[in-house]
Amino acid sequence: MCRRPALVRKVLRRTVARMSYTPKYGGSLAWSFPTQFPRAEISGFSLATVLIEQLANDGTRVPLSHGTGFMWRSGEDIWLITARHVLSGTNPFDGSHLRKELYEPREIRVHLTIGLNSSDRARQAYVLPLRDSKDNALWAEDPHFADLKTDIAALKISVGRQDIWCINDGPDFGSYDGMFTHVGFQCFVVGYPTRSVSGLMLPIWRSGAIASDPALPIDDKPIFLVDAATGPGFSGSPVWRIQIGPTAFHDDAVETKIRIDSDAVLRASFVGVYAGRLDHPHVGAQTPYVFYANRIPIILAANEGRAAARPV
Repeated sequence: MCRRPALVRKVLRRTVARMSYTPKYGGSLAWSFPTQFPRAEISGFSLATVLIEQLANDGTRVPLSHGTGFMWRSGEDIWLITARHVLSGTNPFDGSHLRKELYEPREIRVHLTIGLNSSDRARQAYVLPLRDSKDNALWAEDPHFADLKTDIAALKISVGRQDIWCINDGPDFGSYDGMFTHVGFQCFVVGYPTRSVSGLMLPIWRSGAIASDPALPIDDKPIFLVDAATGPGFSGSPVWRIQIGPTAFHDDAVETKIRIDSDAVLRASFVGVYAGRLDHPHVGAQTPYVFYANRIPIILAANEGRAAARPV
C-alpha cells in the first residue's frame, strides 16, 4: 500500500478544514418542516432536569459556571437536587475551593419547566439565594456527610406555583427499582454539557455503562462508577437505568431468584446523582463516579423543616 510522506500528511492536516457546527441545544418549539418522529413523546425526565447557572457575587449576576440538577417533589415541598459542590463551590472530599478565586456562589439561576400540560409547558428562569441573611446555607446536605462525603445537596424552593415538572411525579416512579443490575449494564447520564440551550432547554442523554460491580460500594462510600463521556457541566445530573422490552427483576420472595417481567414496553430506574470524574493516572480521567440515589430521601427526611429559597 502506498503511503504519503509524513510531511505531505502534516500539510494536509493543516489545510483540510474540519466541518464544524455549534447548534443551540434544547429543542425548538416551532419548525417549518415535517418531523422525522411525529409520534415521539418528550421525556418527563428531561423536562424535570434543569440547567443551573452559578452567578457572580458582585451584583452583575453574570454566569461564571454551570451544572445540572433536577426537581423532586416531597409532599407539598419542591426541592432542587444537584451535586453538593455545585451549590457550595467546594470539593466535598477535602473542602478546597474549586475555583482559584475562592468562589462560593451566593445565587444561582435555575430554569424550571412549568405547566404540566403539553399546551402550556415552558421553561421559566428563577434566581435563587443559597444563603440566608445570617450567611447560613439554605441548602441541605447528607446528615452523614462527615463520614460519607456525599456529593448531593437539596435546596427547598418556593416560587409561587406547584405546576413544576419533577422526576418523581410519574405513577411508575420507584416501581422498577428492583430491576436486575449487573456490571456492564447500560445507564444514562442526563445533563447539560453547555449553557447554549434554547426552546424547552432539554438536556443531553449520554449513554454509558456501569463500570464497577454494583454489589459493592466504592471506597466505603455510597458510590458506583460508570463509563461515559461526560464533562463538568454534568455535575448533579440524574443517572438512569432504562430497559426496553422484557426486564429481569429480583424476586422479592426468593432472594437468589430472578423473574422476567414483560408487561411494560419501557422501564426506568433512577439510580444516582453524577458527581464528577476520577482523577487517577491508572484509572483515567474519563471514569465518572455517581452517588447512590437512595441518599436523597435520607437528606430530605433530615431537613423537613428547612426554610425554602425564594426568588430574588
